[in-house]
Amino acid sequence: MNINYLIGSHIRKAREEKNLTVKQLAYLCKISPNHLTRLENGNRGLEIDRLISILNALEIDIFELLKKE
Repeated sequence: MNINYLIGSHIRKAREEKNLTVKQLAYLCKISPNHLTRLENGNRGLEIDRLISILNALEIDIFELLKKE
């Protein structure tokens, strides 16, 4: 399985659990909704600073993110 897809799908699940829209999370992370959608779909690589921004916005750590099924 592609690592970008795996992390992206976990981000989507975490976002949905927090009842956030793509637009809301993108705003909190200071990225475009299109960029976030591409990340969630695994169509873009994720830089560590972007990952940290997303984790902070979701108020979770990397371990919580990777536990998502």
